Amino acid sequence: GSQRLNFGEQVITLEQGQTVLTALDLPIVSNVLKANHHKPYLSLRIELDVMMLQELHAQTQWQYDEQKNTETLSVFPADETLLDTVYRYTALLKQPQLRPYLAPLIEREIGLRLLASGHNKMLKKLFTQGSAERNVSTIIAYFNEHYAEKIEMGHLAEKVFMSSSSLRAHFKKITGISP
Repeated sequence: GSQRLNFGEQVITLEQGQTVLTALDLPIVSNVLKANHHKPYLSLRIELDVMMLQELHAQTQWQYDEQKNTETLSVFPADETLLDTVYRYTALLKQPQLRPYLAPLIEREIGLRLLASGHNKMLKKLFTQGSAERNVSTIIAYFNEHYAEKIEMGHLAEKVFMSSSSLRAHFKKITGISP
């Protein structure tokens, strides 16, 4: 099957065997395009701890291709080893006694496999102190914690050491929406 993802102004079509990664906690609207009784479409969302990913990134010290990536979502084929790791992770749903012990280990393995994949550029942008992606991620986390409060743009800009106009421009460019 296939699925279309709408993320801000980006529209991506996912085909069978592809993985998608975003480092930002923003709404994604998805529509299944192709699926039937004989070939259903299955999609799985796994939230990984950013601090754990940063720790793995620091421990591995792998060198990444410095090619500029301007996309907010990265899409790459899933290899068999990643699919096997995700299968073992979902199998823990049937093993609640093992879940507290094995889930953190498998989450680390998934993180390592993502860092070793084409998704590494997306993750590196999130880890780079002062990067626009990291600043926008910080602002989104702040929005999620303080959604019921009145939030001033100047206050947000101060949190990430940017001017209001610069923050507004980066936020719009990265997310496709205004802050």
